[in-house]
Amino acid sequence: MFRPFFLENFTLIRHQEKPNLIIDYWRMHKLLSILLLSGLLSSYVTKSSFAQDHYLDSLKREALKAGVADTTLIDNLIKIGDRLGYSDKVAARDYLDRAYTLAKKRSLSLSMGDALSGIAQAHYRTNNLDSCMHYLRLADTLYAFNNTEGAKARQISSKMNMATVLRTQGQASVAITMYLEGIDSLRHIDIPDKSMKLITAYLNIGLVYNELNQYDKALFYHKKGLGLVDKQTTSDIRTYYLRLHRIHDFIELHQYDSAKYYLDKENPLFIKLNQVDINSQLYTNWGMYYLGIKDAAAALTAFEKAYRYAISSKNEFRQEQILARIAKIYREKKQYRESIEYFQKALVLSHAIQDKPSEMHYLKQLASLYTITKSDRLAARHYQQYVQLADSLNATENKRKINEIENKYQFTKKQDSILVLQKDNQLQRLQLHKRHTLNIALIAGCASLLLLIVLTYRNLKHRQRLLKQEKTIHTQKIIELEKDRQLIAVQSVLKGQEEERGRLSRDLHDGVGGLLSGVKLTLSTMKGNVFLSEENAHTVNNVIVQLDQSIAELRRVSHNMMPEALIKYGLKEALENYCEGLNSSGIISVQFQAYGMDQRLEQSTEIVVYRIVQELLSNVIKHAQAKQVLVQLIRNDEHFTLTVEDDGKGFNLEEAEKKDGAGLANIKARTEYLGGTLDIQSNPDEGTSVNVNF
Repeated sequence: MFRPFFLENFTLIRHQEKPNLIIDYWRMHKLLSILLLSGLLSSYVTKSSFAQDHYLDSLKREALKAGVADTTLIDNLIKIGDRLGYSDKVAARDYLDRAYTLAKKRSLSLSMGDALSGIAQAHYRTNNLDSCMHYLRLADTLYAFNNTEGAKARQISSKMNMATVLRTQGQASVAITMYLEGIDSLRHIDIPDKSMKLITAYLNIGLVYNELNQYDKALFYHKKGLGLVDKQTTSDIRTYYLRLHRIHDFIELHQYDSAKYYLDKENPLFIKLNQVDINSQLYTNWGMYYLGIKDAAAALTAFEKAYRYAISSKNEFRQEQILARIAKIYREKKQYRESIEYFQKALVLSHAIQDKPSEMHYLKQLASLYTITKSDRLAARHYQQYVQLADSLNATENKRKINEIENKYQFTKKQDSILVLQKDNQLQRLQLHKRHTLNIALIAGCASLLLLIVLTYRNLKHRQRLLKQEKTIHTQKIIELEKDRQLIAVQSVLKGQEEERGRLSRDLHDGVGGLLSGVKLTLSTMKGNVFLSEENAHTVNNVIVQLDQSIAELRRVSHNMMPEALIKYGLKEALENYCEGLNSSGIISVQFQAYGMDQRLEQSTEIVVYRIVQELLSNVIKHAQAKQVLVQLIRNDEHFTLTVEDDGKGFNLEEAEKKDGAGLANIKARTEYLGGTLDIQSNPDEGTSVNVNF
């Protein structure tokens, strides 16, 4: 029984301010900015874990059956412990301890490791991170004794869980490194459900970047996770959370059009799933979206729905967050009585789940609200509680600082004693060597010379450092100039290509096209004025038909080289015409979508984007064997995104880059010309997704 690596993620509401002296404690609760991520996703959560209570009852009945095999009993005990971890942590620990004891008697190292991992998870849920890490290391040691693929996968899972603990403790860089190492290890083993484990890893990395408020990187890894979703993994509960996270990333990046697009598109999927925790996060996303577009009434309605689902899922942590959101909305609307009511409810929950930073924040908010409403006695009481809690959280930090000050004092005192002794010894030496003034002068001269040498040496070292820094700066400038030169060269090549395309297009259309039309007119006139035999007349007709075909082909080539619609009407209309032309050919079905393209881009930019789409669709038609293609343009202020997705046979990106084909090189060069980024997601038999952002 392989356990997916996904420790649950606690999220707090972003507070307006936090005490300066409790940084470490605060960092432990740093999952502030992602309200939707407070879903208590466990490293042992599977789709069946979200079933109704009869699932737990059936497990208990199975465990109590007479004659049940030990391995089955151990497995059921671990599942029961996992399930009870959300509602009754003491009972959960009892079941996991029983599973571990029974597995130890049978020398089942993998089952022992699974039970210890479950105990670690229980400690994580109660924020006992040191104990959690201890049991994870014990489990990791047990997995190392077994050389099977399942044991290797469990060991990777255990290390990923350690990364999640480190992330919670604020060690984000170490956590990301461990996640990426886990992904690399997963690629080299063959285990069932490998795709789902990679998806989960990308989800975790995205969460780390969410915690660091780097939502662009979070979106990148969430997209990578979604790029691995296939028919086998699409129904897994974690893929639903991935979709929710992608929406959240768009909201935090203020890309509200994209967020709305996916909310509308995927809302039926979430509703069909009808899972209360998912619904709670879904409506939380809606609430955050409406707050982003300044629709407080709609946001309030969405948060109230999210709160009802959070109650159904018994998720007290999210209940607290949503209550605080609602309270904040009422405060901004100056409905202070309602705001106080919701902050009070949030305060009770934060105290119950030991969320001390949030509890302190709510006390301060209530004190402020009571002051506004002239309830001075209540304001004073809540502010006093706020100060007491802040002092309690600051106590550990104060002790550390006091010890640090004491150590500094003792060190300074010791140094002063040494200086006093040195002075006494110096006086004794002066008294003993009074008569040797010449020697003393000589010693002083030597000391002065030594000092001069030291100063000279330091000056030389300083100059060397400055020269080295100047050399480094000079080298960087050379590199930057070389990059600028290369960029100018690429720009010149692309500009020259487009100018040459335009010239050839005009020459073909006006020159060769005119000549062919003249020949056709001459032949048509000659046919009417000269008597021809039936055979010769038939030949002339064939020549005229071929001329018509040549003129049509010439016009098509001329149009592709420089579409008239692109110059006159812009990128959106030109691509619509191009996609309609492909659809009318019957070769492939192309769906074109454009958002925020009311205003035109610069003409040079439009031409480059048009060429990129031409190249991508040409590759799809030539190589992908696809039936459907989506071409999507999204513009949000100064940010532009081009997406081309197909359902074709896909390809191996590493092999394609080694071949260094002209098509891929052209796309990369044009993307660099735009100063943008290119992201290609493709695997054999899984289709291809290309994203260009600038």
